[in-house]
Amino acid sequence: MSAREAEVTVEVVPGDHPSVPPHKRGTDAQIWLVIVGNEGLLAFNKAEWTAFIGGVKDGEFDIEDADELTTV
Repeated sequence: MSAREAEVTVEVVPGDHPSVPPHKRGTDAQIWLVIVGNEGLLAFNKAEWTAFIGGVKDGEFDIEDADELTTV
């Protein structure tokens, strides 16, 4: 499955949840976990999540040409 086809899940968990990476653990009451298939995990505290969603709404992540996509 390609990165574009991977299932993405968002979970909100307590800051001390075992899935939260050690450097984020306990930093906030809630952590937003973005799980991309079996490929990876992103963890956001409230301020980071708010900034990320603001960037999405402002079009910071819009891709005009599919040829611009790169697979890492």
